Amino acid sequence: MKNPLKNTEPIKEKKPFWEDEGWRKKELKKMERNKKVTEKRREESALRKFEAWRTSGYRTY
Repeated sequence: MKNPLKNTEPIKEKKPFWEDEGWRKKELKKMERNKKVTEKRREESALRKFEAWRTSGYRTY
C-alpha cells in the first residue's frame, strides 16, 4: 500500500509577488488613487491657508 502522507508531486516553483500581473495592476491602481487624493488634499490645504491669510487682517497694504 502506498503511503498517503508522502507527496509524490514535484514542488511547483512559486513566482515572487511583484512578478504577478494581478498584484502589479492592483498596486498601480492604488498608486493612482493615492495620487488623486494627495492632489486634492494639497489643493484643500492651500485654499484653507489662503482663506486664513485673507481673513486674518495681517496684510499690510
